Formats: sequence, structure tokens, C-alpha cells
Amino acid sequence: MQISIFLRRAYSIVYFSISRREMATPPQIKVVNPAAPAHRQQAALTATREARSYRDKKVVFPKPPQELLFQATALAHTEKLLQAEGIPVPSRQLCLGKLVVPFGQYQNAPFHWLVANDVGYMKYVIDKHRLEVTNPQRKGEIGNQWVKDYLTEYAESFPQVSNLLEANVDRCIYGQKGFEDHTFQEMWELYRQHHAIKNRPEEFRDEQRELIKKANSSVRRWLNTPVTHITSAQMKRFRKYVNEKDQQLHASTSKCDPSSWPGDEAELVAASQAVEDLLKTPVQTKLPASAVRSTLPAAAAAAAAAAAPAAAVQPTLPAPAVRSKQPAAAVHSSLPAAAAVRTAQSTSQPASHDLLLESPLTDSPVELEGWVRLWENPNGIPSADISWLKEH
Repeated sequence: MQISIFLRRAYSIVYFSISRREMATPPQIKVVNPAAPAHRQQAALTATREARSYRDKKVVFPKPPQELLFQATALAHTEKLLQAEGIPVPSRQLCLGKLVVPFGQYQNAPFHWLVANDVGYMKYVIDKHRLEVTNPQRKGEIGNQWVKDYLTEYAESFPQVSNLLEANVDRCIYGQKGFEDHTFQEMWELYRQHHAIKNRPEEFRDEQRELIKKANSSVRRWLNTPVTHITSAQMKRFRKYVNEKDQQLHASTSKCDPSSWPGDEAELVAASQAVEDLLKTPVQTKLPASAVRSTLPAAAAAAAAAAAPAAAVQPTLPAPAVRSKQPAAAVHSSLPAAAAVRTAQSTSQPASHDLLLESPLTDSPVELEGWVRLWENPNGIPSADISWLKEH
């Protein structure tokens, strides 16, 4: 029992002697461009020589206290340790920095050591964790989720590291010559404005036009370079970023706006849109058949409604009946319909076709022979109408 307590204290002494002095001040993060403003600085992704020693297992981290390996006791224990080191009210960033990564190539490495020696590995773990959390098809629990959540929070507390995370890709630093402290989002905006200075140059000052032209040239250089020829991981990510922004822009607009397209593609989109609008323009609006019927006289409308059943019944009659009654039936059945068509044409010419097509095709007790009887019956159709129909 005493040996176990002694070994535990020895582990704690060795573990905390690594970073006792470092915990009093923020970790030293190596940045790409120290001359850039503080909020535009970006951490270097390359591992330090010390990190490579741990990665190759030439050196290993000592086993941490058990309290740091459980979520329920981890932060409370780090606060006690910092207070014991002379920091009465430690910040949350300091407390998080004392937590350890219990997995991977830097097993048991403290957070504050990792951010100072291998930001690239930290970014990899956090970006992968973000995909795991947002994956709708994920099954089961995420391993060491609470540790990764705390590691993400710790990384976000440093602007130099936060800018590199996939969740904050808009703030990632472009870092190329002439645009060393511009973000991905700012370069995208300048790139989009290039076609505007050609179409509306009067809206921009001389220095703005010059900046936009340089930005467009710089961006297009990466877009026109095959991805296999790009050695910079940062520029590969930027190339992917621009392509994704283009896709999102095109998908979010149901009707393409040429002003939203970059470069010389604006003219092509404008012409395509003009053709599309022309094809969607209706040729002619027809007057509904109901409007035509409302203008017909009552007798003509009734005749037009009765003509359709007669025409529908006629083809189903036996062949002899059709031949024996064809002269009278054909003349008598076509006259009322012809009168209706002439009346409709005099009222509204474009809608006469609709009238014939939309005539009711319901069953009727009137047979073809009935038209003959109705024609011959003096009480059926007035004689004046019969004379008019025969002559016209």
C-alpha cells in the first residue's frame, strides 16, 4: 500500500515538473506570420522536434493521476493542482490545459503541451470529432467524447488555432504573397467582385480595382492548378473551399443571378437566363369555354350540348343502320353543332375549339333516329329555325 502511494506521488511529481513553469503563462504557439495582427495570426501545423520524439516513442509521457481520466473529477482536480502551484483562482483555460489526451500517438500528453508542439495533430483530432458528432448515421457512443469536447474548447480559446479548425474555415488565413493576413472568406469576396469592375468600373476606386484584380489573379492561379500539383495543404483546402462556395451559391438561387457568378462566367449565365425566360413565356392565353357558353343563345347552347352525344353514339351503330340513315342523320346531327360553332366564333373566335372539346360526353336517351323524328315533328324545332338551318 505504501509503495503504491509512493509511486503515485512520484508519477505526479514527474508529470507536473514538465510544465510547472509553462502553466503560469500561456503556451508558446509557433505562428506562420508573427508580423500579422494578433487576430490574424495562424499557428504552424508542423510538429516540433520534441513532438517527433514522443511520436516515434523514443520518449513517453508518464501516467497521469486517475482523477484526470474521468469526466466527473477531471476539471475539479486540475483546479486543485493549480491552486497548489500558487494560482489561487485559475482560469478555465489553465484548467483545461492540464487535462490529458488518453489515446493516440501522444497518449497522456497534456493539452497545453499539445498546442505548443503539434497543432496539426490537434486539428486532426478535433475535425474528426466534429464529423463524428454531426454524422446522422452514427451508431453507438463516441470514444472519449468528453475529452475531445474539452480539447475543442481549449483550442477555440486560442485565435491562432481556432482559425485553422474546419468549423471556422471562413476565418482560415489565406497567407499568400500580397494577402498574408486575408481570410478565405475575404479572398472569396474579392474574387467574386472581379466581374463587377469590368461591368461597372465607375463604382470602384482605383485602389479597390487594383486589389480585386490582384486577388482574382491569385485565386485563379490555385483554381487552374491541378490539385495533384499543389503541395501546400492550406492551398488544397482553399481550392476546395472556393469550389464548395460556388456550389452552394448555385444551389441556393433558383433563378441564377449573373452578379453572383465570378469572373467571365457572368456573361454566359446572363445569356442562358435570357433563353430560359423566353421559353417560359406563355404563347397565348385562351378564353375558358365556360365564358363562351355564357354568350351563346339558349337554343344554340342546347344544340351544341346535344351534338356531342349524337356524335359519340354514331360510330357504335351497326353498319347497315349507318348506311341507310346516313344522309339524314349526318345532315341533321351536324347542323346544330355547326350553328353553335358559328355563334361561338362570332362571340369569341379563340375559344370555339375549347367549346367543342369540353362539351359534356355523358349518356343521353336521344338516339340517332330520334333526331330524324325531332326534325320531322312540327312541335320539335320551330319551322323558322329549320328553314334557317337548311339554308345556312
